[in-house]
Amino acid sequence: MSTHGNSGGDEPTLVFPSANRPPEGEQSGKTPNGKRRPPIWRYVGYGFATFAVFVVAFALAGFGIALGIVASAFQKEELPSYEAMKEALFSGNLASYAYDRKGKLIGQLPSVETRIPTKLSEISPYVVEALIAAEDKNFYSHHGVSLRGIARAAFQQFTRSEIQTGGSTLTQQLVKQTLLEDLYRQEISGEVKGEELTRLKYRRKFAEIFLALHVERYFTKEQILEAYLNKMYFGKVQGQNLYGIEAAARGYFGVPAKELNLAQAAYLVGMLQSPGMYDPNDPEGLNRGIDRMRYVLESMRKLGKISEEEYREALNYDIAGNLKSDLPEVSSNRYPILTEEILEEAAEALASQELKKLGQDPEHVRRNAPAEWTDLVQRKRDFLNTAGVRIYTTIDLDLYDAFQDVAQTAVKYLPDAKVVVPTKDAQGKEVRKEMPSVQQFAAVLIDNRTGAVLAEIPNRKPPTVDPTYGKRYLSFARNQPYSPGSSIKPILAYGPALEEGVLPGIDSPVEDTPVVLPDGQKGEHVVYNYNLSPFKGLMTARQALWESRNPPAVRLFLQVGMERAFSYAEAAGISTITPEDKRESQVAAIGGLRKGTTLYELTGAYTVFPNQGLLKKPYMVERISDAGDRELYRHEEEVRQVFSPETAYMVTDALRGVVTNGTASALGAKLRSAYGDVPVAGKTGTSEDDQDFWFIGYTPTFTLGVWGGYDMRNKDQPNATSLNRGGTRFDHLSPWFTLYQKTVQILPDLNPQGKSFPRPNTLVTASICLPSGKLPSETCQKAAGKVPKVEIISGLFPRNRVPTERDDRVVEARLVVVGDKEYRARDDTPDDLVLKEVRVKRDPLQIPKRVRMLISPYPTDWKNHLPEEADPRTPTGRAPNPPQGLTATLDGNAVVLRWNANGEPDIAGYRVFRIDAAGETHIASVMSHQPLEFRDLSPTPLSAYQVVAVTVDGRTSPPSNPVSPFDLSKPPKGAPSPPKDVQVSRQADGTVAVRWNPNAEKDHVIYYSVYAGNTDHGPWTKLGDATDPSFTFTPSPNQAYVRVTATNDVGESEPSKAVPIPQAPPSSPSPPQGETPPPTGNRGETRGILDLLPFPSHPKR
Repeated sequence: MSTHGNSGGDEPTLVFPSANRPPEGEQSGKTPNGKRRPPIWRYVGYGFATFAVFVVAFALAGFGIALGIVASAFQKEELPSYEAMKEALFSGNLASYAYDRKGKLIGQLPSVETRIPTKLSEISPYVVEALIAAEDKNFYSHHGVSLRGIARAAFQQFTRSEIQTGGSTLTQQLVKQTLLEDLYRQEISGEVKGEELTRLKYRRKFAEIFLALHVERYFTKEQILEAYLNKMYFGKVQGQNLYGIEAAARGYFGVPAKELNLAQAAYLVGMLQSPGMYDPNDPEGLNRGIDRMRYVLESMRKLGKISEEEYREALNYDIAGNLKSDLPEVSSNRYPILTEEILEEAAEALASQELKKLGQDPEHVRRNAPAEWTDLVQRKRDFLNTAGVRIYTTIDLDLYDAFQDVAQTAVKYLPDAKVVVPTKDAQGKEVRKEMPSVQQFAAVLIDNRTGAVLAEIPNRKPPTVDPTYGKRYLSFARNQPYSPGSSIKPILAYGPALEEGVLPGIDSPVEDTPVVLPDGQKGEHVVYNYNLSPFKGLMTARQALWESRNPPAVRLFLQVGMERAFSYAEAAGISTITPEDKRESQVAAIGGLRKGTTLYELTGAYTVFPNQGLLKKPYMVERISDAGDRELYRHEEEVRQVFSPETAYMVTDALRGVVTNGTASALGAKLRSAYGDVPVAGKTGTSEDDQDFWFIGYTPTFTLGVWGGYDMRNKDQPNATSLNRGGTRFDHLSPWFTLYQKTVQILPDLNPQGKSFPRPNTLVTASICLPSGKLPSETCQKAAGKVPKVEIISGLFPRNRVPTERDDRVVEARLVVVGDKEYRARDDTPDDLVLKEVRVKRDPLQIPKRVRMLISPYPTDWKNHLPEEADPRTPTGRAPNPPQGLTATLDGNAVVLRWNANGEPDIAGYRVFRIDAAGETHIASVMSHQPLEFRDLSPTPLSAYQVVAVTVDGRTSPPSNPVSPFDLSKPPKGAPSPPKDVQVSRQADGTVAVRWNPNAEKDHVIYYSVYAGNTDHGPWTKLGDATDPSFTFTPSPNQAYVRVTATNDVGESEPSKAVPIPQAPPSSPSPPQGETPPPTGNRGETRGILDLLPFPSHPKR
């Protein structure tokens, strides 16, 4: 029933349920229930009498007011129909219940009323007798109102008596609580005051009298009693508002209404006057309630309804000792957040179902008409709270309880913190206040096969403050989004990059090098790795995901395109992405989102990977039925293809490595120890300043996500709520493992042992060259395993994306160094003055211009990169000057040469020459970036040295002045003495090794000559020369002896003693006929003696 306010000075109008034509029974003189109505003249007379008393009473209070109300009401009111009254009197809010997946009762859902309808025949007779005795002893004789009672109440009001007994019959009280409920609530709200309140009271009382007469005309006394005892409020027990005698009997005494004894019945009837004042669970209320019970019992005794003995026995009954509750547990008491989630999802399911029937898309309405959507969902919530429905969920209550136990007993939390947060004082002014902050923990478990939510941990304890959701319980699993850190990488970076072909395969190469992004405030933003770990450079996408490297993920996200990448996340069920994210969040792939994500949605998004790219939308409400078990709703599976099966498997294959080798390897070790090789994949995530820790792990059968973080935060106090502080780091992987154990223990059908992730037959492996990801080239094959980051690996690819081109990144490079920096050499720079190395063509390295790097921008493998820039030195077009300052000193048997750098800007390097009796020899080239010195480890006696400078375009300077560490003014006086102690041995490979003692230094030997002969007398054939006292050759069959000579600048010595060559073993094959293998030694040719000393000043070049 509703009221309309005063308009235009007219009196307010009462609007009852529609006054349709009287029911069929009225035509025959009977009500629809078969009760014969008294003759109409009796109502006219009775009504007139009542009206007369009412007018007189009102006249005492104010003739003008009363007359105006009465006249207005007679002119404007329409009395409610039988059907409308029946609906108001006999229907009511019914309790709704939630059940788990096995049909186990979760509990009663929270509602405004807890009511258990019952028949009058199922109510103790003591209740009826007590009610009539205490409230309306003439109930069976009046027709809805009591003239005597009205007159008495009017007199008490006029005289302002302290005793206000009231004049309402049971019928009037029922009318007030049902047909006039809205008007009565307005009257007692405190919002209407003064003369307006007086008018409202009179108006309500007048309507109450006439409606009571109207009700009595259509319903029997028994029907009125039954409606009354089912409608009246009996107070609150355990947070439940009890309506009706059945709920009261069970709530206070733990028995059905039919079994109430006399004392219990009297006490409950006595409570009707003021349930809060007579609450037996309150000591003071109990005392008042017993006094009120005594009054009820006395009334019953006076009317002869009970005997003296029954009276005294009831007075002695121990009310307090018999208080107990047998009500179904309200799930909001034990499972407050679960209840809220069930209600919300059920309401949304019914709202979506209604919109679909109207041909509308629920998601479209949700996004584009949020106010209408919210209103529709709220109306469905109201319905579910009061309609007596049964909501059957996917929750496994045993597992749910086990999860809560883990949250309370098995998680090692960090100490509470204190942070300063903005809040409002009593006057509503914004102030900053230090508040406690509690570390929370949440988890969500989803059945991959159906999308059913099986269990969750909404929080560790109720949050400190809940400014977002007001009085609703806050779930950190569903309601509160936070930055997901790296746990979003598979959804926003790797999945989209594989799907779009930015990554041909999961083993394709990526670069872990700095990413420099424009930043409107700082100018530049540099993407670092977690804990500022050094950049590692080239690696496979698989390794980057294992190690959770940040720059590769950001690059892939940007290469796919922000809007395109976000579309995959939204398709996977992430709803917290904002328009600003799509325009500006360049680091979203590492958690940089304005709102973040909820654990529920991120866990649901991960289910696409074990489901071959399909999203089976997570849900918790399986079906809803009404009180008569008529089905109102049944879940229909919503399936969406987010990624291809190939992409889903490749991401899974990489994420398995996270558990075995990567950031979750500690968890992998526990799993292997407990279960052996089980198929588990997953990804860790850590937000900035260690504010949030995530792990979303999955098997072929289920996906389990966990989150940890503090509930109150201040970005200016990140250390206060860090999960890695004081030398202690929050361990979120151990709870995941414990929850895994609980899951497979309680629901063994989810145990993944013996199962596997399905691999599409369209995936193949191919050998590729890292760093390009292409087929190995010849250069790559030669350098693989020898040059850092050059490897030939087996990569996983979709068949249509297997590489077909050869590697072009591993190259043989010609390099020069200028000012400690490498450049590509000019084509005309001589080969002996460049570095020849195998290098790797790399993507350009981003070096920030304005932001100071916190670590080196160069990756650890940067030394093998191929420089992009060419030699910056410009040729002058002229030959350089001779090098100056050349010196030669002896260091043991070595000669050390040093000289000064040339002053010309285009010097590529220097060439070093040795000049001796054998001639002029180029013995070294020294590049300009190297130390300007050279050590000759094999000098000859009387050696001299010169150096020339060479430009980048190959121009050569005149030689420097010659220098020598030896005294060239004292040449030898004669030829050397013959070499001594010549030894000849046959080697295993068939060669012959000749060794002898070196001559004395005074002989100034330049080289030794080795000869072979058929006999010890010859003839002799020269085999070759050697500067060292050893020589190796392969003999011909007719060579049987060896002898050696020594030569200096004077001449050749006498030969040494002829030494026989040992015979070869019989099995050794002989060289082909007529073929003589060439000798080997330190010197491959005979050197002549210089014609003149001292040496020429300009040796040939």
